[in-house]
Amino acid sequence: MQKFLKNFDGSRDEKFAKIVRYFDANLDELLQEESTLHNVSILMDLGNVPNVKKLEKISSQYNVEAFADEMYNGPGVNPKLCETVKIHRISKGCKNAADTHIVWRVFQLCQNEDQTIHIITRDKGFMQLSEIAKMYNSVVYFHVSVEELLSIFN
Repeated sequence: MQKFLKNFDGSRDEKFAKIVRYFDANLDELLQEESTLHNVSILMDLGNVPNVKKLEKISSQYNVEAFADEMYNGPGVNPKLCETVKIHRISKGCKNAADTHIVWRVFQLCQNEDQTIHIITRDKGFMQLSEIAKMYNSVVYFHVSVEELLSIFN
């Protein structure tokens, strides 16, 4: 709320009037964005987690994204998963390019605040993300397998 209020200057009454005008001008757009936002996202590192196909059954309910380095050519990329799982295939970069993109995606999602993000990976380098997400009133959970994650949703 504090970040929102910083967008409006003036006295209390002037801020209130500007906020009312802002909502009046933008309410339809804000409601449209809210309906398209997923508060629960599942991010998967395709390079080190098998059984990606099992995510298809929940991909229509949640924002499911999978990340692969350029050299990865396994399940999820070949053969491609269903259309509701967004595949990010990193075509340029270093050995851990997919990991870097996962970190970046977490930051993008957290900008919307109140996000629940599940990361499926065996890498231990992502653990600090949970502390960073807290700064945006969001939470990050880690899972070592698709089966572990699915047990939570069942």
